[in-house]
Amino acid sequence: MFPVLWPADFIVVDKCFYKNRLPKVGEVVLALDPRNHDLVIVKRVSAVYSDGTLELLGDNMGESTDSRLFGPISKTLILGRVCICYWPLSRFGYVR
Repeated sequence: MFPVLWPADFIVVDKCFYKNRLPKVGEVVLALDPRNHDLVIVKRVSAVYSDGTLELLGDNMGESTDSRLFGPISKTLILGRVCICYWPLSRFGYVR
């Protein structure tokens, strides 16, 4: 899959989006890195399990550090849904 976001992109995150529901497969989320909670990661949800854990995968499979390395993460690590890329202006738009 071709990456939706690049390292220098500026994004808008809706921190309230997941207050009443779990993320769905295919949504792009901002989450605390499960290995170091001082860092955040942006990944696509690839699986949601009934116990409230999720698997996250990066769009650039060959270069991504994701659930293939650190396993499923708790829903409590999800900070919000990535909804808009606003910089650079040439890539302005909704993140899908």
